Amino acid sequence: MIFKFYKLIFFIILFLISINHSYGFDIVKKAIRCDASKFQTRGYPFFFYFDSEKKFHSYFIMNKKIRHHNFDYKQIDSGIYDLSFIGFLNKDKLVLTHSKYNTKFLCNFLDTKKEINIQLQKFIDYEK
Repeated sequence: MIFKFYKLIFFIILFLISINHSYGFDIVKKAIRCDASKFQTRGYPFFFYFDSEKKFHSYFIMNKKIRHHNFDYKQIDSGIYDLSFIGFLNKDKLVLTHSKYNTKFLCNFLDTKKEINIQLQKFIDYEK
């Protein structure tokens, strides 16, 4: 009888853990690159780093230096994130929909946050 009780408790805990991870903020500590070739004036891709469950960095180049803005984001549906002032990211399809022009950009995950600086530095070096 006690064995069945422990078995039941084990499965309840396992179930609760699996639910928590399936809808959790699984883009935290991830870097993403989105193609911006549709914006000819930009000249380089969008780069984002999701620092926490509510904050992300949007990277850009200014005066040949890599900079970033800190923004808030929130998950509005399973796999869909509202990136304030930028648009919506569909994590499952890896598509960014820019809010200003309603344009879709294909994205991919980067291996590390450091990869953002490496790739943006290549654009700076190319302009020299």
